[in-house]
Amino acid sequence: LPGAGTDPSAIAILGNKIYVANASTQNVAVIEENRVTQFIPVGRNPAALAADPAGKRVYVSNTGDKTISLITNDQVALTQSIGAESRALLFFENRLFAALDSKDGILVLDPATLQTTARIDIPNIFTVISIAGDPVHHRIYANLYDKTAVIDSTTLRVSAVLPTKGSYEMLLAY
Repeated sequence: LPGAGTDPSAIAILGNKIYVANASTQNVAVIEENRVTQFIPVGRNPAALAADPAGKRVYVSNTGDKTISLITNDQVALTQSIGAESRALLFFENRLFAALDSKDGILVLDPATLQTTARIDIPNIFTVISIAGDPVHHRIYANLYDKTAVIDSTTLRVSAVLPTKGSYEMLLAY
C-alpha cells in the first residue's frame, strides 16, 4: 500500500474495521482482518476519532488545521473548520461533540454537515481532555485537568462540576 502510518493518536471501531488516526503522517489507517487495507489522507495532525455505527461514519479531529473530517465508505466526504483545536470527540445521541483544547468548552455538531448547532460553556476551565457519554442517564462527562463536568445531554447544560485531584488523561462512562 502507498503511504504509511506513524504516531498513532486515536482508535475507533466501526463494524468489522478498526480505524487508527496517525498524527505524524496525517492519515487514518483502516484495518481489516489484522492487516492495514488502506490509508485515508485527512487534515493536519489528526488527534481524535469517533464512530457512528448507525450512520456508518467515522469522524476525525484534525488539530493542526482546526477541522473535523467525516469519513464514509472509507473516504473523506467532508472536512469542516471548527475554528479551534479539538483533542476529543464523542458521537452520542445522534450528535457529534467536539471537546475544545482551549477555554471554549464543547461544540455540538450536526453529524451530517459538521455545522455547529450549539456550544456548551464550562466555567473556569483550561481545556477539555476527554469526554464520555452515559446513555442511561443522558449525561456527558467532560474530563478537565482538575475537575469533571457533568452535562445533561438533553438540555446541554452543565449540571455539576466535580473537583478531582491531579490531571487525568482518560475518562470512561458505562
